[in-house]
Amino acid sequence: MTTMAGSTPARLKVILGENNIEKLTLPNGIPESLEDLLGTIKTTFGLKDNLRLQYMDQDFGNDFFDLNSTTQLQNLGTVKINTEFQRLMAVPLEGKFMAQLDVHSSQLIKVIRAKGGATRQKIANIMDTLDQDCGADDVQRDLDQVTMAVFVIRKEGEGLQEPPADIGIVTEGVEVLHELTSVASACALLLGLIYALNLAYPKPFRFTFEVLQKIFMQLDQHKMSPKVQNLYIKLQSSQ
Repeated sequence: MTTMAGSTPARLKVILGENNIEKLTLPNGIPESLEDLLGTIKTTFGLKDNLRLQYMDQDFGNDFFDLNSTTQLQNLGTVKINTEFQRLMAVPLEGKFMAQLDVHSSQLIKVIRAKGGATRQKIANIMDTLDQDCGADDVQRDLDQVTMAVFVIRKEGEGLQEPPADIGIVTEGVEVLHELTSVASACALLLGLIYALNLAYPKPFRFTFEVLQKIFMQLDQHKMSPKVQNLYIKLQSSQ
């Protein structure tokens, strides 16, 4: 295990679950790598599942944020095991997503069509972009630059009624999955990848992924943002 140079012993409060809090003593200080810290927590508390850690940030009213580096920690700090990640790993991703898509799709289309003003124009611009045909070089250049995306490739001259030649997922410009069965399946798997790789939601799409997580996958629903809560209420109005 690698520890920080010149480090001193440290202690962390570890929230393992509701009413389950432990103290972690680190004689050699806080590990330099997140992987080493995860290994220590797993060994100390007998955990075997994939873990996602969050840390308490005093600058934001002691809210918990995803832990991306051990430099975000200090002695006597607090970390929490993200139980939503563990729950997601136990959920049949595609089956759950497809079932909720069937439940909400009709009302979601009505909500989108009812939008006006700037939102309507933004949606129209997105749809225009989706309808455009791009050359292979243009597509590859765009995919190399995106943080994460679902891509759909169609053979030249084929319309939307024809099955795509390929559907896949790109993260940080790298194709990580391809030959998927549908765009809906790709969205479900992308959400799983975000959790598995401990990635942050891209800011431009944070509400989109929050909808996928909290409405479609029904995870952490009690922590919806006002915007997503409003959409959820509208989706429930017809049920």
